[in-house]
Amino acid sequence: NYLSAGQIPLPALFFTLSVVYFIVACYWIYVLRKATEGVFKLHYLMGSLIYFKSIALLFHGVNTLFVQLRGHREEAFAILYYITYLMKGTLLFITVVLIGSGWTFVKHVLSDRDKKIFIIVIPLQILANVAQIIIDETEEGQSQYTMWTEIFILVDLLCCGAILFPVVWSIRHLQEASQTDGKAAINLQKLK
Repeated sequence: NYLSAGQIPLPALFFTLSVVYFIVACYWIYVLRKATEGVFKLHYLMGSLIYFKSIALLFHGVNTLFVQLRGHREEAFAILYYITYLMKGTLLFITVVLIGSGWTFVKHVLSDRDKKIFIIVIPLQILANVAQIIIDETEEGQSQYTMWTEIFILVDLLCCGAILFPVVWSIRHLQEASQTDGKAAINLQKLK
């Protein structure tokens, strides 16, 4: 066994969580199919996010199992893990930005301002995920580790700040409209 004592249960934990996420994703899709109203495309996007999380955990478990048995990672599974990890992270931020901007819950078309946020946040989030992968692959003593850790923290904070803008804009716009329109007050409550 090439894993440290604290990491020995990781492969089993990753495989178990992968199965749990897969079952939850299947149940989520089942609930969406049975629902007669109030189901948006965003709900299916959330389901695909859970599937990607399940697949990423599966590949991470296989990767950790190879380290446990052979002492080194299997390159193919490491690459598959990092691809699914990037897709999961990107899909997570897309989903959060869409929810924050009120898409499908409040409005059905993204404004130009929301589209600009997407153009900024998605590449930044991909950069943050690449930085996280590089951090995972390098040792703490290497000069790259500190640089990529700082890049990751900065980019992650920028992404979080950029996600808050559409939420605040949508809430402020709906608060102004709710004073004259009852439907806007209902939409404001949904967004909150």
